Amino acid sequence: MAISGIHSGYQMIQQSNRMAEDAAVDLNKNSLPSSASSSSDPLAFNRVDAETKPAEGKIDKANFSGDHTDALMKLNQAARYNRVGATVIERNNDVIGSLLDIQV
Repeated sequence: MAISGIHSGYQMIQQSNRMAEDAAVDLNKNSLPSSASSSSDPLAFNRVDAETKPAEGKIDKANFSGDHTDALMKLNQAARYNRVGATVIERNNDVIGSLLDIQV
């Protein structure tokens, strides 16, 4: 039984989709504030303090943990796998097209 390049490319794309979904779930889980889940008020995370002004355009490094970095790395890896899978399928189609040109 021959394994075509298209099948391998589709498997890589499916794997990258699963990886991207896992990374998105991790990002979502890590970005939820822990105090909002324990509070009885579901909109507590949306309150604005009039006394403190957040620094605009700056990332709060205390909230940006290593878990976010790991999830973003997984997301980047999923994007690369997807690109590689698409390239495998494209190359296989080019080879099939070349073979058809030779036969005709």
